[in-house]
Amino acid sequence: MLGSLSYAAMQRRFDAEWVQAVPSLWPEPFGLVVIDAILRGTVLAASDCGGLRHTVVPGKSGVLLPTGDIEQRAAALTDLLSDRSKVQRMGNYGQKHARLYFGQDRLLSDKFRNSIDWSATTAFSIPSYYTGFIRVNLSGREPEGIVAAGAEYDDLLDRITADLYSFVDPASGKQAVQRVARTVNLFACDAPGNFRCSCVHSPAPA
Repeated sequence: MLGSLSYAAMQRRFDAEWVQAVPSLWPEPFGLVVIDAILRGTVLAASDCGGLRHTVVPGKSGVLLPTGDIEQRAAALTDLLSDRSKVQRMGNYGQKHARLYFGQDRLLSDKFRNSIDWSATTAFSIPSYYTGFIRVNLSGREPEGIVAAGAEYDDLLDRITADLYSFVDPASGKQAVQRVARTVNLFACDAPGNFRCSCVHSPAPA
C-alpha cells in the first residue's frame, strides 16, 4: 500500500503505467481517477456504469466491462497487457481526446474564471452526472481561496449541509435532497490539501 500521496507524487508514481483498472461497483458521477489516467496516456479497464460511460471511449481509450464481472475484467487486462503497441495507440488516442474534452481550459471556461468575484465566493458548484458537487473556495488549495482551513471551513460545510436539506421539491412538496456526504468521510482521508466537498444525491425525476 502506498498510503496517502500528494497529487504531484501520485502522478509521478503512476506516470509509467500502461493500464489502470477502475472496477467501480456504483455509478461514479464523473470519475476523476479516470480522467487523470487518460490524461497521462494510461489505458482504462473500467466498469460500464455511471459517468465512466461518458469518459472512456470503448475500444479507443479503454474498455468498459460489466460491473462486478471479475472474469471479463481479468481477460480484458490480460489482453491489454499482452499487446504493448495496442496499448500505446489507445493511450495516445485517449490522451488527445481527454485534453480536447476534459482539459482544464475546457472545464474551466474563461466565463467561469473571469466573471466570478472569487474574493467574495466561499463555495461553488461543480455539475456532474448523477451527482452534484459543492467545492469550497479553500485558501491554499484554490487559486484565489478565501476560506481558512479548520473551524471556518467546517462551519461553512455545516451551513451548506443545513441549507441543502432545507430544499423542497416544488412538484412533490417533499425534501429535495436525500443525502449529503462529505468526501472526507466517504473515503476516510483527511490529509491536508486533500479534495473535500459535499455531494448531493437527489432523487431521480419521476
